[in-house]
Amino acid sequence: MSDLSHSAKAAELSKAFVALSLQYAGTCADPYPVYAEKRHNTPVFEGDLPREMGVPSIAAGVGPDRKMFTLLKYADVHAALVDSETFTTEPYREVFGPVQGEIILMMGGTEHRFWRTVLTNIFQKKTLDDWTARLFGPTIERRITELAAKKKSELLGDFMLPFPLEVVYQMLGLPVDPEQLNQFSEWALLMALGGMADFKNPEQTRELMGNAMMAADNLFKHLKNIVQQRRAENSQAADLISLLVRSEVDGRRLQDDEIVYFVRSLLPAAGETTTRSFSNVLATIMERPGLYEQIRADRSLVPNVINEALRFEGIIAVMPRLTTRDVEIRGVKIPAGSGVNLIVNSANRDEDAFENPNEFNINRKFKMPLTFGFGAHMCMGMMLSKIEMGAALNSMLDHMPNMRLNPNEEYLGIKGIQFRTPPSLPVIWD
Repeated sequence: MSDLSHSAKAAELSKAFVALSLQYAGTCADPYPVYAEKRHNTPVFEGDLPREMGVPSIAAGVGPDRKMFTLLKYADVHAALVDSETFTTEPYREVFGPVQGEIILMMGGTEHRFWRTVLTNIFQKKTLDDWTARLFGPTIERRITELAAKKKSELLGDFMLPFPLEVVYQMLGLPVDPEQLNQFSEWALLMALGGMADFKNPEQTRELMGNAMMAADNLFKHLKNIVQQRRAENSQAADLISLLVRSEVDGRRLQDDEIVYFVRSLLPAAGETTTRSFSNVLATIMERPGLYEQIRADRSLVPNVINEALRFEGIIAVMPRLTTRDVEIRGVKIPAGSGVNLIVNSANRDEDAFENPNEFNINRKFKMPLTFGFGAHMCMGMMLSKIEMGAALNSMLDHMPNMRLNPNEEYLGIKGIQFRTPPSLPVIWD
């Protein structure tokens, strides 16, 4: 594939990425004042806040209108995330199931515990350290070194989008072929866009879901061939697919299709979670002159900066749940079968949980933000994502001194509701 083709494909991927942001941008560029007002006056209320703010509501599901409720306080959101038997992830199955198939986020009970055990056994510190030393670190260093010579960049397209997907491909033991990487990236974004269709808009839903189903099918066939090959070879390699093939818990081993469903779900998740999270980390730093050089002089601040940025500007504002029984919170009765919006970005700015929550404070005493969820369905990729972001930020600090927003390019800032991210991040450095 020519350089021109690569550039064209990168532009298409950036466009699709921004399209997903716009789909969930809503009607409010800065939702935090709205969250604060509602936290104070109606911290639990009957209503669908995402839809009120112009965002498709996952918790509302795809069928007839259901009763909808919204929770905004840290304590209430945390309690709901912990009580996964009462507040289930069924809305994800309704919306993403047709594209993703059965994945861990949609599971409960014995099946969910089995998968958590499998992944906990794999994602040990020694495995993550090995992958970082052999794969992630060198990949990130190569990309940053190549980028550093240019002295300016639109980081979203040049770095944020491609590097997390390349890291995942390496983790899966797939050949890092630029053309295949671009194809996988395109399939991953089409799948993500399909899952984000507004089911109140039938025409849009048909188009997005059709593209997503086609991408999911192509990806399934490609990955299944690889899984079958690893199993036939009795691969003893340390890549994730080989580790999943060899996994055994209580005498049960994974079937090929189960592995493919899980691996397939990683691709849009990797492109979305790490890309958007790291975009917000860097945007938060760039918006504060002098902070980048402060971190460059004291690398012990890197973990603090990442943790605080993830609290301050989380990319997933809303986590949807469905109740299995009647429950009462702060005097509000929520019947069984209700959709519940857990407003995570409100919880992370709750005055009762964080002192001066609207202040970005890299010296803040650590308290777990709810950005990656909590409890049984807490994101298994959280540590991996933080490792990638830490490695990328340290490499930028090494090779791109005095990085700052490009004064000759428009920077729109971090905007929107769900998938809250800057549409671009134009920077220059010395």
